[in-house]
Amino acid sequence: MKKSLLVLLFFPLVFFGQSLRSIDLDSYKYLVIDEISGGKQGETRRFLVKNLENAGYNVVNLKNPLRTYKNYPEDLNKNPNLALYLFFSMDAGFWGIRQK
Repeated sequence: MKKSLLVLLFFPLVFFGQSLRSIDLDSYKYLVIDEISGGKQGETRRFLVKNLENAGYNVVNLKNPLRTYKNYPEDLNKNPNLALYLFFSMDAGFWGIRQK
């Protein structure tokens, strides 16, 4: 279920880059919704948080709507490599993934 949902969520990235295929999402403890730019940011953030949590991922969302944490978890502060950092741009029309 997790992989099929994320394939649908990240479908446009497959056409704009090959990096998603090499990333094992289950190897990360957290998925951090890092940045959303462009229009309808609240709706986009709500959609991402809801669907990723329903798929069983531990989502770190520091902004409303659907805020999941007030601050980064302690273990994530100590080791930023525990998370996959997601950003979305409505202006550019593509998904992006940034690893720290």
